[in-house]
Amino acid sequence: PGVRSAMNRLALALALALATTLCFTSARRIHGKFVSVHAPDNVFNVLDYGAKGDGQSNDTQAVTAALAACAGQQGGTVLFPAGHVFLLSAFFVPGSNIILEIQGKILCSNDRGKWPQPLDFINAKGQSSIALMGGGVVDGQGEEWWEHRDDFRPRLLYFSGCKNVIITGLTFLNSPNHNLELFSDHTELYNISIFAPPSTGVDKPSHNTDAVDVHGDPFYIHNCTFSVGDDNLAMHANNTLVENCHFGTGHGASIGSLCNDWITNITVRNINFSGTSAGVRIKTDKNCGGEVWDITYEQLTMDNVETTIDITMDYNSMTGQRLGKTTMSIHDIHLHDISSKHSQQAGSVQCSADSPCFNFDWENIQVEAQKGFACANVKGSQHNVSPKGCF
Repeated sequence: PGVRSAMNRLALALALALATTLCFTSARRIHGKFVSVHAPDNVFNVLDYGAKGDGQSNDTQAVTAALAACAGQQGGTVLFPAGHVFLLSAFFVPGSNIILEIQGKILCSNDRGKWPQPLDFINAKGQSSIALMGGGVVDGQGEEWWEHRDDFRPRLLYFSGCKNVIITGLTFLNSPNHNLELFSDHTELYNISIFAPPSTGVDKPSHNTDAVDVHGDPFYIHNCTFSVGDDNLAMHANNTLVENCHFGTGHGASIGSLCNDWITNITVRNINFSGTSAGVRIKTDKNCGGEVWDITYEQLTMDNVETTIDITMDYNSMTGQRLGKTTMSIHDIHLHDISSKHSQQAGSVQCSADSPCFNFDWENIQVEAQKGFACANVKGSQHNVSPKGCF
C-alpha cells in the first residue's frame, strides 16, 4: 500500500505538471545560468492599451490594463517598446508567468504629494516565474526624494513571497530609496547596472539607495555593476552566490545588519571594488542572538576602499538599550586572495566579549593602507597576510 500510494502521488504530480505545460501551447523561455522563467508566447504592448510614452503623460492606468490583460491570459510578455519614455506611479505585476520587456525607458513619478503611500514603484506579491529584461532603463528620479530622508520614499522594486525571478539586461538609476528589494526564492540577477550618487562628497547625495537587498534562498548575482549611496549588496538570506561583478561607490558587499538571524552558505568571489567605504562587511547588532557561519569572500581586488575588511557585532548603537548579553555567534569566516591598495584601514574586526568570533581563516590577503588591522575578541588562523592580521 505504501508503494502504491507513493506511485499514485507521483502520477498525480506528473499529471499536474503536464497539465500546466499544456496550458502554454507556445511558450517563451528566459534561461539564466541557474534559473529559468517560462511564459506564454503572448505580447501585450502597453501602447495598445493607451500608453502615450511621451515622458510627460502618466501612463500608469494603461500599463496596469496591459498587465491585467496579460495575467488574464495566464501570462505573457508586457512590452515597453524602444523609443518611448513611460512616466509611471506605483504598479503591481498581478500574476505569474509574466515577462516585463523594457526596451524603452520607465520613469518613476517624482510627484511626492500624489504618491500612493505606502506602495513601492514596481511591486509583486506571491507570484512565480517573473522576468524583467529588455535592455532598457528604469529611472527612479530620486533627486526629489533624497533630501526628505525621514519621509516615505518608495523602493524602485519590491517583490515579496515570489519565486523563480530573473532580472537581466536593464539599467536602474537614481532610486528614491532601496533599488531592488527581493523577498523571492530562486532568483537570478545578471548583466544589470544600478547607479545612484554616493551618500557623501557630492552636491546631491543619495541616501539608503542599496543596490540589492537579498532576502531569498537561493539567490544568484553575477556580471553586474553597482555604484550607489548605501550597501552595494545587503545580504539577509542563506545560499547566496555573488560573482564576477564591479562595485563602485557604496558601503560594500554587506551581510546584515542582523539580529536574531541565522545566516550560512554565502560566497562572494571575483569582485572588483573601487571607491567603496568597505569591501568585506559583516554587521550585527548588539545584544542579539543568531548565528553567521560558513561565509566565503575570495578573489577580491580593491582600490580606494576606506576599510578593506569591516566586521562588527555592535553595528547599531541604539540596540544597546536591549537587555541581556550578545549571544550571536560568528564563526567559520573564510577570506582568501584579497588585494587592496590605497585603503585608509586594512581592517576592523570587532566581535563581542560576550560571544567572541572563532574559526576565522585568512589566506593571501595583501593590503596597502594607512592603518593596519584593529581586532577584538576574535580567533582564527592566517597565512600570507600583510599587514599583520588579527591572529
